[in-house]
Amino acid sequence: MGRLTTPSKTPVSDDPRVIDGPRLILKTCLTRRESPIRPTEQESRLNFDVIIVGGGIIGCAVARQLVISNSGLHVGLVEKERSLACHTSGRNSGVIHSGFNQAPGTLKAKFCVEGNARLRAFCRARGVEFEECGTFVISRTDSEARVIRELERRGRINGVPGLRIIDREELLRHEPNVASAEALYSATGSIVDSRGLVFAIATEAEERGAKLLKGVRVVSLHEGKSGVKVTTTAGDMECGLLINCAGLHADRIAKMVGLSRRYSIVPFKGQYYRLRDERKGLIRSMVYPPPDLEFPFLGVHLTKRVNGDIILGPNATLVGGREGYSIARYSVGDSLAMASFPGFIRASLNPRFARLVLGELHASTSRKRFVERARELVPLIDEGDLVLDTAGIRAQLLNDRGELVDDFVLEWGHSSIHVLNSVSPGMTCAMPFAEYVVGQAIDRGYLNEG
Repeated sequence: MGRLTTPSKTPVSDDPRVIDGPRLILKTCLTRRESPIRPTEQESRLNFDVIIVGGGIIGCAVARQLVISNSGLHVGLVEKERSLACHTSGRNSGVIHSGFNQAPGTLKAKFCVEGNARLRAFCRARGVEFEECGTFVISRTDSEARVIRELERRGRINGVPGLRIIDREELLRHEPNVASAEALYSATGSIVDSRGLVFAIATEAEERGAKLLKGVRVVSLHEGKSGVKVTTTAGDMECGLLINCAGLHADRIAKMVGLSRRYSIVPFKGQYYRLRDERKGLIRSMVYPPPDLEFPFLGVHLTKRVNGDIILGPNATLVGGREGYSIARYSVGDSLAMASFPGFIRASLNPRFARLVLGELHASTSRKRFVERARELVPLIDEGDLVLDTAGIRAQLLNDRGELVDDFVLEWGHSSIHVLNSVSPGMTCAMPFAEYVVGQAIDRGYLNEG
């Protein structure tokens, strides 16, 4: 792979080239903060071969993959916060997923199993804290038994190793406090320090020559066939190719160049609790309920953290702010934009979607209801066992038909690539997905190959 070249195919602006797969932890960001760059007059225009927007795990993984593939490529990554992984990539349960939830044939199914193995190997090599604790999806009724057998079927097609249904006796040897007749067990389910993982990936990218620009917000884009002018709060930059990995704001970056017409990101807040220290022994691994296969949410589950804490959650509450971690961060602009999107209006008229939203809203305002959900997994949990923990925002993509999109979505501009949907298990898929993005850029003529 060499320097950039003009794409060999011109995207159709009214019908962008879309790769759209089948539909189907921390409290603040005050640690490891770096000052935003303040360029001198001579540095006010920065030129790169590739600029990546977004310092979450996908953006950092793409930066790493670019400089691994071509050490001569001049790569810059811009992140609006003063540190990496301040949003979804650092505000999650830290799960390295096995790959049995994903519908076969999707990009997520393609990348999750490989990503699981590669992340664990990367953590060993780079000293990132992680633990192979295993995953259990429980079953208490005939209908739930059908769900875990469907997950087992998916997992076998997707190539998940060591996946099997276990009976109650075996389950209790692993998790004696879990209420279940049987369970789906995956040995490759693991937990990781998710922020530490992002920092390690970014560090390797820097070591190989990528430049990370933190505290730099993209203001506007001017795209031509030969490159992109990027206006930022730190001055103007230019690049031959821009790769948008902006997570919660990816659709807005794409709209700056006339893309993401069919999509809008809808924010769902996921609140976590943790068990009091003296109750940490209630579980040893990860325990999930059987999911509703029509929606891309896994339900309230119990997860061990690498520091020994046990967290419960998340719920999935529709909120009026893309960074609406609290009421103080409610955004009128975000709310109006969401409410005016035709896809959101159509979704609101769907009874199942409305029930989901109202049910999650009730759970978010009632600790009692949250505890009831947790007790369906571990009956010994009491309301007094819970301590409020962090919250994250799921950058859920909604299409213009009112459907929640469950797979990766890429759109292509003249000189830009836009990752519009990289929700869970985006972290697990990050490394093979980054390879895929770079490979697609080569195949489509956005990058030259060696």
